[in-house]
Amino acid sequence: MRVVAWLGLIALLVLAHRYDTHGALDALPAIISALIGWLFARTLARGRTPLIARAIAAIDGAGLLADANVALYARRLTLIWAIYQYALAGIAGALALHAHGWLALPPLAMPGWFGFVWLPAAVALMFVGEFALRPWLLPQAPRKNLFVFAGALVRAWPQLLREPGTTLASPHWSERREGGGRFALWLIRTIGLRLGRPAARALLYPITVYFFFRRTPERRASRAFLSRALGTPASTWQVLRHIHCYAATILDRVFLLARSTRGFDIHVSGLDQVEAQIAHGRGVLLLGAHIGSFEALRVLADSRPQLRLRFVMDRGQTPALTQLLHALNPAVAQMAIDVRGDGADSVLAIRDAAHEGALIGLLGDRARVDEATRDAEFFGAPAAFPIAPYLIASALELPVVLCFGLYRGGNRYDVYFETLAERMHIPRADRVVQLAQWTQRYASRLEHYTRLDPTNWFNFYDFWRRPVAAEPAVRDSIAGSAV
Repeated sequence: MRVVAWLGLIALLVLAHRYDTHGALDALPAIISALIGWLFARTLARGRTPLIARAIAAIDGAGLLADANVALYARRLTLIWAIYQYALAGIAGALALHAHGWLALPPLAMPGWFGFVWLPAAVALMFVGEFALRPWLLPQAPRKNLFVFAGALVRAWPQLLREPGTTLASPHWSERREGGGRFALWLIRTIGLRLGRPAARALLYPITVYFFFRRTPERRASRAFLSRALGTPASTWQVLRHIHCYAATILDRVFLLARSTRGFDIHVSGLDQVEAQIAHGRGVLLLGAHIGSFEALRVLADSRPQLRLRFVMDRGQTPALTQLLHALNPAVAQMAIDVRGDGADSVLAIRDAAHEGALIGLLGDRARVDEATRDAEFFGAPAAFPIAPYLIASALELPVVLCFGLYRGGNRYDVYFETLAERMHIPRADRVVQLAQWTQRYASRLEHYTRLDPTNWFNFYDFWRRPVAAEPAVRDSIAGSAV
């Protein structure tokens, strides 16, 4: 059934190629319906629990499924919903083809009218019709008011996407699996480069909806963070905007790597602070975080082509995405200092880059399991931050400049540079106190820039969860600070 979803995406690619973004938008209702049909159909595979059975267990209790008639009803209704959604996808697809002259049909509603009016109405009619007939079709189920039942279904929906008996993935960020398959990433990259950014951005909407329902831990983390940052419970719409913002910056990495900053409106603040440090003829540590787009810092390469840039990164954390992106620009791949492997080699590479006067980019917000950290007040609660960046800067006596590239919607980015330390020096005798002070300064400035637009916060896990900390040497501590 997954093939149907990919065929839909390929159809979207063809329509977008022939009719620019209009064809892509006309095909969206068919894509969304096909994906929903796939969500139902995939649960009918051998060894899996049908989606309707999961809903019955979540709302009325798993004991009800012990009745063979209830289990059979749940399986059949799941199949009906899958067929129904695929049928709606077929109608929407036919209307899109008809609208662009690829299929001759009698005069019918335009695909946009069908997608935004008739398709939701058809889904609602099916839902209400089945609910009205349920007392006769499934008398074993407890009777509920329609609105009570709908509310219970909405609340239970996220857990319906998981097979009963499975547990959520580890809460630590380094153990979360990469989102999206290699083919999916390749397809989106290809659409972007062949058809342009507008056509690729049209795909972000169904992708956002898919990940909202599919990635439960990330959705919960997003809601929890936004509620904390905004001071009020975050709505579903705000969570969707958060995921969409993240997807948009990932897509833009394709264009920033392949075409640099052409086509983007990038406003830069504090570039003079970076240039002041470069003027001393020494390396500079650019300390960022998982907010916005670190790739937007390529504005430095455009303004000063002679600059040497190096980025500390863990190629193994998101291997498929990293491989596809670096294939776009092999020169950027050569700038990477990979921390997955021999830690001593990584430290030596950073030292050599500093001696060459390079700008060395790394991220200072995430700590790996067992990595040395210090607590700092962050959005009203203590959070653990890695101390590796400050140890590296102190060991090499480098200046530290904060750098954040916030996505502002459309093609707009705001890039900020701010000096954190003219020269980092942490005496061993005063190490504990100074590490705590530098960590807090970083956390305070990170909170300041994150509050400018909280949807740019891309740590989709419980950031305030207490990690197990140790005191490793510098060479063992830099992995969590990788880009």
